[in-house]
Amino acid sequence: MRVRGTCIVLVTNRSHLERCFLTVWQLRWFGKYRGNIVVIVGDDLRAAMPAIARSGLGVTPQYFPELDRSEALAVVKEAPHTSEVVFTKPFQFHKVHLFDAFFKQWRKVLYVDTKMRVFNPIRPLLELDCKNSLIAHSDAFPDYTRTLESQFNTKDFPDLTKEIGALVPLESDYFQTTMMLYDTAIISDTTVQEIVDLSLKFLNSNTNEQAIINLWAQSQKLWKKFPTSIGEGKLLYDFWEREPFSAGDYVLLKYPRTIPKSFSRRLADRGFSAYWGILTRQLSPVQPQSSFRSSE
Repeated sequence: MRVRGTCIVLVTNRSHLERCFLTVWQLRWFGKYRGNIVVIVGDDLRAAMPAIARSGLGVTPQYFPELDRSEALAVVKEAPHTSEVVFTKPFQFHKVHLFDAFFKQWRKVLYVDTKMRVFNPIRPLLELDCKNSLIAHSDAFPDYTRTLESQFNTKDFPDLTKEIGALVPLESDYFQTTMMLYDTAIISDTTVQEIVDLSLKFLNSNTNEQAIINLWAQSQKLWKKFPTSIGEGKLLYDFWEREPFSAGDYVLLKYPRTIPKSFSRRLADRGFSAYWGILTRQLSPVQPQSSFRSSE
């Protein structure tokens, strides 16, 4: 198998499809990215894969079956300190397929969440050295007061909490799974199953896949912290902009508090609105509903 350079990957279901394509649009427009983009889909988009492949943005859809979380959900439903997100966003566990051996056809993978906003060319981010590692942003940044323990329901599951602490110290820092850059050398044919097994054992995760991927990566000492200093004139990523910086000072932001009111931004928004209107007509039988609003 010929190994290629870098691939950007997103994970989406039907309800997030428009947000997914908005991010892809911005990666092409503002990120100046011309390489491979793979969109992982689940059961509700499997029939729409041909239409997604013909979307005109150079996207390759890749289907993986959704995990059956019914038994785990039945157990944690009886635990009063279980986070609501466990019940409302179980599809987040679909991210485990980011570590499928399918992706070993590229040397590097950059995963970004749907609706990630792109403000500048992403080349400096893609050029980070992630050899034999996974680079991700600390979720406790900038004060580092939160720890891995915060990602689990420890009150209702004391025995599981002890086992977690034996695997990775509970006082450890931990990373967001909103954006990850990793070397596919860390992937094996059994990696997905290893992560799934962790998710079934440590069902007291209160942040779905984020807590579990942290356990997997940190237990193998794979995590490298994402750089938070300015590189080539721009900050590479954060959850939102932090003073004294504005959105335009970053490459990627998950939830920007303000959006630059530039002509280019307005033009891109209008272009996407028109594009999405056309694409929705091609996506039958999915027929997603439009929720996009101009960033202005």
